[in-house]
Amino acid sequence: MKFFVRSLYILGITLSLFLATYFTSYSCAKTEDKNILNIFVWGDFFPEETFRKFEEKTGIKLIVNHYTSNEELILKLENTKGIGYDLVFPSDYGVTELREKGLLKPLDKKKLDFLHRIEPYLLDRDFDPKNQFSIPYFWEVYGLALEKKKLYTPFTPSLSVLFEGNSRVVMTADPVEALDFASHYLYGFRNTLSTSEEYNVIKLLKEQKKRVEAYTDDRVQYMISTEDCPVAILRVSFFWKNYPEFSHLQIYLPKEGLFTTIENVALSAESEHVDAAYKFINFVYKPEIMAAQLDLSPLFPACQDALPLASFVNIPRYHEIFTEVQSRNDFFFTHYVIPRERIRPTWVEIKS
Repeated sequence: MKFFVRSLYILGITLSLFLATYFTSYSCAKTEDKNILNIFVWGDFFPEETFRKFEEKTGIKLIVNHYTSNEELILKLENTKGIGYDLVFPSDYGVTELREKGLLKPLDKKKLDFLHRIEPYLLDRDFDPKNQFSIPYFWEVYGLALEKKKLYTPFTPSLSVLFEGNSRVVMTADPVEALDFASHYLYGFRNTLSTSEEYNVIKLLKEQKKRVEAYTDDRVQYMISTEDCPVAILRVSFFWKNYPEFSHLQIYLPKEGLFTTIENVALSAESEHVDAAYKFINFVYKPEIMAAQLDLSPLFPACQDALPLASFVNIPRYHEIFTEVQSRNDFFFTHYVIPRERIRPTWVEIKS
């Protein structure tokens, strides 16, 4: 009996050591597996079909995680030092933050086969000079959405409709954007605000809160169809996404400037699967793949040859807005007008 028990004990120890060695080796193999790519991306950025086609074409397994804001992306890369993430898709001011914190890897442009197709006006912007760390993928501007029958006479598309008068409005839920809009309305473009300017911007947003129907990008079309809420500021992609159902609304570009956001592709500084990352980047810049993404989230593509392949090309206003954007030279990019660490506390103060 003792011999039997001792034999079971030895067998148990041997099995435990074997399993520990096996799973440790397996874990290491998984980490070093060149056929894996870890992607950190906006939740509604790519159709699932895009992921499936890439996996079938290359044999590379995609591990996809989602974030809902640039702040979440930046915080997670800071906390992990970028370990565990290969490819990220930050907006313009997100690129600035990640680049300055050393969380992005310089791009090898020789491995990119689509650069000649990108619209020149999207390149070499201040948030990433010479595009050393990021490449534009999609972009859009902010517009003022109104119900046609409630248009002011005469109507001038201006940020003043958000900050003057008594009518209720729908405002962006992004504090970085809200501070930037209010700052621009009061002072024009500012890289940063002085103490007195910051005070006045916060005061303006506190006063505006009394008129805000909601801070959101979602269901805007329903809200501005009510009797007392005629206007909203929102990304134009949200407008196009619901255009067939809400064609009684119209969208205009503010006269104060084109408030622009560019969504970019970039490599994490600790990317372990660089070759797979470049394969994915080249894949998603194919015109037919970009067009499929446009159908999901109708922004403006960095490569215009994707436009004729998208399903919503029959919306005249989309092309009118696109043409107007290209004819103007007053682009402004969302950025931190106050230090990033004060953004959230300030936003809580404004909304409380």
